[in-house]
Amino acid sequence: MGRSREHSESNKMQQAVFSSLNANMAFMEETIGHSFDAKFRRFVLNRGIGPQAGVVFIDGLTNEDILHRDILRPLMLDILPPLAGQPSRDPEDIDPIAEISAHLLLVAEIETTNTFGDVLEAVFSGDTVLFVDGSATALLINTKGWTTRSIENPDSESDIRGPRDAFNEDLLTNVTRLRRRIKDPAFHCESMVIGVRTHTRVALVFLQDRVNPKVLRQVRDTLQSIEIDSVIDSGYLQELLQGRRWSIFPLIQSTERPDRASAALLEGRIVIIVDNSPFALILPAVLASMFQAAGDYYHSSPIGTFLRIIRVIGWILGLFLPGLYVALSSVNPEVMTPTLAMALAASREGVPYPAIFEVLVMDIAIELLAEASTRLPAIIGGAATLVGGLIIGSAAVEANIISSTMIIIVAVTAIGLFTIPHYEMGLAWRIAKYLITVSAALFGLFGIANAFIILVIYLSSLRSFGQPYLSPVGPYRPGDYEDFILRAPWWRLTPTSRTFDTEPQPPNDDSGKGGS
Repeated sequence: MGRSREHSESNKMQQAVFSSLNANMAFMEETIGHSFDAKFRRFVLNRGIGPQAGVVFIDGLTNEDILHRDILRPLMLDILPPLAGQPSRDPEDIDPIAEISAHLLLVAEIETTNTFGDVLEAVFSGDTVLFVDGSATALLINTKGWTTRSIENPDSESDIRGPRDAFNEDLLTNVTRLRRRIKDPAFHCESMVIGVRTHTRVALVFLQDRVNPKVLRQVRDTLQSIEIDSVIDSGYLQELLQGRRWSIFPLIQSTERPDRASAALLEGRIVIIVDNSPFALILPAVLASMFQAAGDYYHSSPIGTFLRIIRVIGWILGLFLPGLYVALSSVNPEVMTPTLAMALAASREGVPYPAIFEVLVMDIAIELLAEASTRLPAIIGGAATLVGGLIIGSAAVEANIISSTMIIIVAVTAIGLFTIPHYEMGLAWRIAKYLITVSAALFGLFGIANAFIILVIYLSSLRSFGQPYLSPVGPYRPGDYEDFILRAPWWRLTPTSRTFDTEPQPPNDDSGKGGS
């Protein structure tokens, strides 16, 4: 039954427009008339002289001022001018749709179609469709005008300096944010539709003279080959484009900052904007770019470099500190000085559980608090998680479930990993931290070293549309270190980054996607 229904829907999409107005309106009423927001209007052209016509639109997606002023009013009250120079022309040879679009409508963007598939897609996109009795052609009139969220601050990538605008859920608005920053004829924006049911519009944005043509072709082909029922957010495409489906490390960078997306375009990268999503996708992406914040380029070079070094220190502490605590307290206490060993043992006096249990309990508690802070209302979220953390920590120490030293380690670990600007990259390292911690519990310092080597080998195998994930470290590119951890002054930076100027390579997994 499901296949027969899908086959019936497919036949409706391929159905040709009828020449009868009654048949066209009946078809549309049967297809979408069950929804209260679908509106149908019949009237007579040429001040009641004829022929009959009808419009179909979706209330809420359509700008009614344009519909009433620039479409219905001229169609009903104006008269089509006579065909100059052709007084003897047969009325049957006159195409009313062509005459209306040429003489009556005051809307700039108008298209014609002969299939109901295009008609339905236009209606669901906010356009108004005009049928005229006697014409087997429908007129698609751009009347999009739904309510959109205003431009707000980028909540997920806030910074002290820099622009305060962020992407919203409107595709055209988001593309406009990029055009305002890059006023160049090389700015190209291609549109496509993905999703069998949602018909989501996707914009592929790039600079023609800086993008790698092979990377662009690979991205375009991958997008066009995606077959999915729906695309609700850019996260859908991000997972499909990555290819290596089980990787916790993001191979595509997401951002809600137009300035960051514009900078990526100037580097020769590609930006993908999805309708109804406030997050744009940037590709290719490398590990180093996930540690760089937009504010690094708005401060002076020494300050930008200092902030990057702080993030690297936070990453190192967050990744290795829990494992070092477990290794030194449980497996390799002999490497500590006697004073340090006695202090650590004193802090754990009375704690009946091994160090690995302490770490896992507190790390999971921190993850619960972080997740709860994103779900609670903003008014009480910060206070609730802060009070919850203090209560849990104090109660756990008093109950001898964990040591007081463990509270400090967990706090430094959480703060260190939260300094990573890219949320998904920070989340990936929070997961990788458990691998190092468990290895430390089993093999001590040797386990920490082995776990880190495994992570490096794995990261070396990742590619983002042909771009090595560890670039410019692996492969070594000395010219790119001016914008790696060091943020060189603007007079030293080149217009483009050679990090993203590589030949794409085929994916090294069997998923058929181009992300790895």
